[in-house]
Amino acid sequence: MRTALQLLEQIQSQFADFIPSEELKNSATKKIIGQMKQSLGIDLDFFQLKNYFNDISDIPTKYQSPSNYALLRILVKKIEKVTQEHSDTLKKLYKINLVKFPIYGSIPMGDFSAQVVGCGTESEILMLFCEGLFGMANLVCKAVAQCFPETNTDDNQSSFSINIDNVKDLIKKDKTAMARFTDIILAYSFKHNPYCAKQYIIDRERFRLVELLRNAFEIFVVAHEYAHLCLGHISKESTKRKTDISNDYDRVIYSWAEELSADLLAAQITVLSADDPALGMAGIWICFDVMDTLDTLYINDNDERSILQQYSTHPPAQIRKDNIKNAIENKDCFPLLETIDFIFSEFNQFSNRMLQILKTLADKYGLEVNNIDLPLIQEIIYKSVNQSK
Repeated sequence: MRTALQLLEQIQSQFADFIPSEELKNSATKKIIGQMKQSLGIDLDFFQLKNYFNDISDIPTKYQSPSNYALLRILVKKIEKVTQEHSDTLKKLYKINLVKFPIYGSIPMGDFSAQVVGCGTESEILMLFCEGLFGMANLVCKAVAQCFPETNTDDNQSSFSINIDNVKDLIKKDKTAMARFTDIILAYSFKHNPYCAKQYIIDRERFRLVELLRNAFEIFVVAHEYAHLCLGHISKESTKRKTDISNDYDRVIYSWAEELSADLLAAQITVLSADDPALGMAGIWICFDVMDTLDTLYINDNDERSILQQYSTHPPAQIRKDNIKNAIENKDCFPLLETIDFIFSEFNQFSNRMLQILKTLADKYGLEVNNIDLPLIQEIIYKSVNQSK
């Protein structure tokens, strides 16, 4: 019987051909640093950043991306810190036993997926994340942040209006954020990878807002998988009862009730981890709205593009949102959550219009929509925005 570490290496090795070369990673890192320096005035040393990602003594396997493992480790440490600090409250509210994080890692796939994988025993558990969810979190949070109008404050610090009418006016004047979102969703749909969307640096004023939203989004995803462990959903008995054996490893399958209870605990951990509780909830809401968008995409290729996705048993996003809203005692964040839902409704309407344009183009030339080159799709999306200004 293999250990979780051996299983992680086996799974990652299947994707070895997708791992970028060191030269490509160095080139991408230099490009990002150059963009940050030019756009934000942030001066970073390339070799210091590269060494930060590479100097990880506990990196689990030779196939693990150092940068993604560094990010995961930061998220795990934040969750460990907040659960220890609030252990009494969490144990009282959720009747849980705090446990250590299992072996965790990522695979270089664009899918929006995370899963706990059983190795046949209660003590051997693997927490696995597709790297696409981090790209999705980053790019979507930037698009959402662009939709909030900036307001002036006495202390000269940036603040933003969450009033739906103000957001509606901004979106009407500038559809760049909707084009960015459509680019992300179509990159995911056509190339199975949000990283294929055009990368860009958000303006300086919104940099901190994006960071807070993205951090909450990512914390929630990791905390949700951790919550299953703390709630006893991966006990030896439940693992035997609810795993599907394929390719010599088990995928743990949860019930809707278990998913909803894990959501509540993960939401609590996320809010406790956030500098601003309302923005913590906002990051969770963005995560759910992304799920809802991906669930309703009507361009689908029906291929089994993820070793995780085919065993998903998660309830619909709206049910999960309602579950959390019903449990929230402080309703002050509700206006912000409603505004985020409005932003996504606008995003989805714009994306659907772009899809109709693509379908018309495909029909004209006798093509399948999926066969249109992504660069051409991106050109159409951004040209439509420029023409509307």
